[in-house]
Amino acid sequence: MKYTRTLAGLLAALLMISAAGCSEQVESSDPNETAAASVQAPADLPAETEPETSYLDTLPIMDFEGRLFQIGADAGYRLSPEELTGETINDAVYKQMTGTEERYNTDIEVIGVNSGLVKHSISAGDDAYQIVTGGTSGFASGYVLTSMVQNLYKFDKIDLSKPWWNQNSVRELTLNGKLYMAFGDFACERGITYTHSFYFNKALGEEFNLNENIENLYGEKNMYELVRSGKWTIDALESLIAGVDVDVDGDGDVKKDFDDLYGLGQSIPVSGVYRTAFDCLIMARDEEGWPVLDINTDKFNAIVLRIYALCFENPSVLEGEHAEEGILGDTFVAGRLMIYSGFLCDVAKLREMKDEFGVLPFPKYDEQQTDYFTTVRGDNYFLGIPVTVSEADRDFVGLVTETIACYGYTDVRPAVYDDTLKGKMTRDEDSVQMLDILVDGIVVEFAFAHSNDSSFSYVLWNVLNTRSDSFASYYQKKLKPATKYYEKVNNVYKSLED
Repeated sequence: MKYTRTLAGLLAALLMISAAGCSEQVESSDPNETAAASVQAPADLPAETEPETSYLDTLPIMDFEGRLFQIGADAGYRLSPEELTGETINDAVYKQMTGTEERYNTDIEVIGVNSGLVKHSISAGDDAYQIVTGGTSGFASGYVLTSMVQNLYKFDKIDLSKPWWNQNSVRELTLNGKLYMAFGDFACERGITYTHSFYFNKALGEEFNLNENIENLYGEKNMYELVRSGKWTIDALESLIAGVDVDVDGDGDVKKDFDDLYGLGQSIPVSGVYRTAFDCLIMARDEEGWPVLDINTDKFNAIVLRIYALCFENPSVLEGEHAEEGILGDTFVAGRLMIYSGFLCDVAKLREMKDEFGVLPFPKYDEQQTDYFTTVRGDNYFLGIPVTVSEADRDFVGLVTETIACYGYTDVRPAVYDDTLKGKMTRDEDSVQMLDILVDGIVVEFAFAHSNDSSFSYVLWNVLNTRSDSFASYYQKKLKPATKYYEKVNNVYKSLED
């Protein structure tokens, strides 16, 4: 496998981001035992078993005779490791790439690029990249709306219904039967670890009778059972943190004091995730299936009131600014937050704490909401296929891309789970299931993927920043430029070729 380092400054940044960034389901095998109906297997011989069919076995095997497959990777994409090191995620990503190479006799190169370099290459007619990656909040503007990538549904060897492609995002981003960017397990490490999540301190939970309160209020035994029952809602969160505010430093004031103890700690930006968690999307679809603004609803206005009160009026909540997210994590590590809202990548820091902790999804809006939802940071990854990839190369590009994503699901995702759950988080069935719920509930919605200053992408965060519980004035200020922007986006999509 070759690793081309171009643009020394860019790739130095890549490596620094990889080193300084957040740290990075176990596939079960339960083969069915079979035996002839009338013959008893001898006691000293193992029973015959059906060979297990893996996801990889469902993909065709082809020989591409050493063809070069180049990935144009935007800043931050984990450069493929050059060797096995014994480190869990490193070795899984190594297998993801080398396994694909060996399966198809191809040579994968990962090249550091940005949208400007790709645009220059495409304008020159160069077939330099088979796939390109970019940040979830910038890929659309950099690649899709500039007509640099093509419709993924044209690639028969890419099955966008498979579990290695995030299904919520496939539904959200497919317009008029076309999809130009996909989110999933091709970049599994960051795809998972840069996900918004909840944590809870088990020792503080015991001190403040968390399980007893859960059983008395909701008839469930613990936090995990509460999640599984579907009763983990914003009502439940507020009920369970009630009364958890302790003046640890004895200064007589527990209002935003990082030295005191609280039921919940979260930043204002992370609080903006509640809108997604409550299944309240910014855009709806018109009768022809095109996105239209749909945020000024009774539900969203109620969410603004509810989350404003949670952030700024609830004495059991420690709310921090964007710049204070690290301090909030330190406060949880120090054992002064019973529940903490952050990212899965925070687990690297949380291993320093003496108390055991568990991971949870964001709560639902109410029990009528079917699923748990969350979202990811804007520097996560989309994948697209440049328009310079010809029809003759669709099988080659599609199959290699599909296999990289499949390996991400079968090998890298379990490795990320293993890495996340070591230390103070026990790798048990409960923890794995919570991670599954989190990852399966990721939504990268249309408005988030098409963020700019005129959009409503970070609407709840921005409203909370005004320190007002009224959405009306913010909505009126943003309505005209946002409507104009989304109309422009729709018109670009309507003009894109199949």
